Amino acid sequence: MIYLDNAATSYPKPETVYKANDYALRNSANPGRGAYQLAMDSARMVFTCRNKIKALINAESTRNIILTKNCTEGLNIAIFGALSPGDHVITTYLEHNSILRPLHEMEERGVEVTYVEPSMNLTEDILKNVKYNTKMVAISHVDNLVGFKKDIEAIGNRLSDNILFLVDVAQSLGHEKIDVQKYRIDLCAAPGHKSLFGPMGTGFLYVKNPDTLTTFMVGGTGSESSSPVQPNFSPDKFEAGTLGVPAYAALEAGIEFVMNETEEKITKKVHTLARKMFLEFEKIDGVKTYSIGGVDTITSVVSINIKDMDSGEVSDILANKYGICTRSQMHCAPLSHKFFNTLKSGMVRFSPGYFTTDEEIEKAVLAVKEIAAEK
Repeated sequence: MIYLDNAATSYPKPETVYKANDYALRNSANPGRGAYQLAMDSARMVFTCRNKIKALINAESTRNIILTKNCTEGLNIAIFGALSPGDHVITTYLEHNSILRPLHEMEERGVEVTYVEPSMNLTEDILKNVKYNTKMVAISHVDNLVGFKKDIEAIGNRLSDNILFLVDVAQSLGHEKIDVQKYRIDLCAAPGHKSLFGPMGTGFLYVKNPDTLTTFMVGGTGSESSSPVQPNFSPDKFEAGTLGVPAYAALEAGIEFVMNETEEKITKKVHTLARKMFLEFEKIDGVKTYSIGGVDTITSVVSINIKDMDSGEVSDILANKYGICTRSQMHCAPLSHKFFNTLKSGMVRFSPGYFTTDEEIEKAVLAVKEIAAEK
């Protein structure tokens, strides 16, 4: 099997991640709910993960890190918790449904949303849409369809202090360095199961100022339990219910792996593989590649179509004939497909990871060449 679907979920994981998950599964109880050793050890595992996330993104405190079950949950906490009728939000066409659908829901409630088309002048195009009632700019750092990287440092540092800057780093954290203080990010959501090498069911939301958000979900926290009201301090304000200790212990191991390898080293390898694949695909008759500005804008994903074939058909042939795992169809990014005029066909997405080899890239290119020749 050649696994080229790391933009969906990274595979394989570092061995330390599997070991951490197994250990915690065998040696954990309910964190923060008991004074006995197993419960305290479990709480310590959760705190260690939270502290590792803090270090990774240069957050001010562990209290700024809200643990979630995925990136989508974090984005929902941020969008529904910050916006009110009459507010204005700026986003782009290059967004995942985890941003688009919450914003659509808020539009139904009276929030105004401006959708900016992608271009090489995207930073200026975003900033020129700021209005008197703009409450939030909500964008991904790197999009999941063509891997275009937005200049979040430039955008964040040019926004006024009264505008919340929400960044979805699902396709970049682990590949790209994220510094929430340097980039003036107010809200930052990430999954654990992509480039942080953690298991599915993990993620986090960085919240610079917890007072900017209303509570998203209420329930048991193990703190202020005599009150019918959710605690008003972070992270308890946003974390109701029992956290998955084994999953977060494994995520901590994944982040440790990233920090030891360094994001710079991981970025160099993944970008090199993706750009090599993009350039090779461009040489094949009948293959159409997609990007905002050519190979130099490719980061970690490469999307194509072959002649008039449906992307699902191509992905199916790659899987069943060549053993190559890719993603096809819509990728939960309808506005991106509208921009590229691929709403009907979708795209075939290849996303190499840190453990992908040059030989696997070459085999994938050869497979695409054979499919194109046969059609």
